[in-house]
Amino acid sequence: ALFGTVAATYGFDGGWRLNVAGSLGRNDSNFRRDGVICPSCTIMALNGTVTTAGSGALRQTLTTANALDVWTPVDVNRTSAATRAQLIDSPRVQSSKQTLEDFTARLDGSIASLPAGPLRLAVGAEYLITTMGESLRAPRNAAPAGTNALSYSGDFGRSMSSLQAEFSLPLVSESNAHRGIRRLQFDLAGRYDRLSDAGGTTSPRVGFDWEPAAGLTLRGNAGRSVVAPALASRGDINGVNSESAITTLSTGSQTSGTMRVPASFPGIAQLQALNLPGCTVGSATCLLGNNSVTGLQRAGGNQSLRSPTVATRALGFDLKLRRLPGLRLSATYWSARYRDGIVVPSAAFIAASQQLSAQALTIYPTGASAAEIAAVTAGMPQVQTLPAKVYFVLSTQLRNALFLDAAGVDGEAHYTFDTRRGAFSIDLLASRKIKLDQRFGDDGLTFSTLNTVGVNGDFPSNRLGGRLDLGWKRAAWDAQLRINYEGFYRNWGSTAAAGIPSWTVVRAANLYPLSGGEPIESYTTIDLHGQYDLGMAGFGGAWSRKLKVTLDAYNLFDNRPPFFNVPVGYDVANASPIDRRLTLGLTRTW
Repeated sequence: ALFGTVAATYGFDGGWRLNVAGSLGRNDSNFRRDGVICPSCTIMALNGTVTTAGSGALRQTLTTANALDVWTPVDVNRTSAATRAQLIDSPRVQSSKQTLEDFTARLDGSIASLPAGPLRLAVGAEYLITTMGESLRAPRNAAPAGTNALSYSGDFGRSMSSLQAEFSLPLVSESNAHRGIRRLQFDLAGRYDRLSDAGGTTSPRVGFDWEPAAGLTLRGNAGRSVVAPALASRGDINGVNSESAITTLSTGSQTSGTMRVPASFPGIAQLQALNLPGCTVGSATCLLGNNSVTGLQRAGGNQSLRSPTVATRALGFDLKLRRLPGLRLSATYWSARYRDGIVVPSAAFIAASQQLSAQALTIYPTGASAAEIAAVTAGMPQVQTLPAKVYFVLSTQLRNALFLDAAGVDGEAHYTFDTRRGAFSIDLLASRKIKLDQRFGDDGLTFSTLNTVGVNGDFPSNRLGGRLDLGWKRAAWDAQLRINYEGFYRNWGSTAAAGIPSWTVVRAANLYPLSGGEPIESYTTIDLHGQYDLGMAGFGGAWSRKLKVTLDAYNLFDNRPPFFNVPVGYDVANASPIDRRLTLGLTRTW
């Protein structure tokens, strides 16, 4: 990764300043994975086909040259060297290149003098160019990668032009203060972005600071932000990216499948007329994706993605007490409303939303024709053998499907005091979420994911988290103890706890999580930082000037994360598998 920036500032008479800057960056990454078992190769060497059911177009007659011998010991095993090599012929090679060119100009200064102070204005412009290229060679899950690899290469780019302006408007200050209003200031800001691939967006913001009494400040702000889709999320002109694939939806069972769809959905009644297992005449629902009602899944990017938006609100206070000059208290209530968030909704949530179902599910009552299948699979990598009959196509491409309403309270207490034994500081930070309601699709059922994981993978849902920092400084010594805390929550993606359901059915055909789940214990770690300034201590003479020795301990007491029922055994979003780590450092500045 390489990154460089050059900036220059020029001051004018009257306090005006012009700042211009340019940045260039590039990041190259390469990934290769070898030695992983090829599942389809293993099944082919056992069954003679690439499916456990013994069906499929790809098949071979098993002989001593190509069969997998699972019965005899290693020293006399009859599996051929060629077959053993094919079993791990599944390398995945992936590379990406990203570049950035960013040019900005900003002018700010005072445009008028008001009784409370200067009316300040800042205006700016920005031009940003980003590019991304990625390539992939991976197993297709139909044969050894050496003879049947999936290859992909794509290049994406975007340019963005922006204009922005901000006003700082002081209405009351010390010069014209009166009872109840010692200080009052408003900030008004706006930004316009024009993206080459996603159109124009506007982001306004307003904020205020009000000091009704000495030491007490009330503050608030409201705004709207827009975030462009990631470059690779849109994919190429066909929506194809490195995650794109056509796969088969068939569980190999008549009683389980991919999703249940109401009989009222277009095409389901005609499909029920075939009286296939799980989808029969007169049933309220139709089970798609079992071994009789087979279909295809289309995954990957989506050219029709829009830019998600978020509307934020915040209201808080800062308090300083005269009797305790080292104490500062603050608290903030915040809320955020996300709209059109980009996610991959599960089949259950697609079925529960008429809006998403209309976008993502197509029924072919008598089976899709060859032309219809060709249209669905055009330009898409095929990683599995197609089923004999395609009764439906489910699109799990990225979509503007997430709607989320969140709210919470953040608090902070900071206290410093001096003693004969040094200066001490205490910082307590805590965050308490009080609302996290979401739905998939604009017409989906709203439900709460507060203090859970397993459904909402895009935003942290923990109800309570906090940190306590204890600091001490004396002469050349400087030390800090940090206590990190994550509160108890539940894993809705697991049924590990006996008798505790992870999902609750609330209406026919649709699953919505309401309660239960695997309980995950709270997690506390302690970090320690120590520093000794050799130069301040006068140790070693001039050569030690600005020379510091540091000792850092991460997870000082080696507290392991609570068990989380996934293959790695811990929650990657809320914990770390790294045990106690000690770092000794020596730094010198010039």
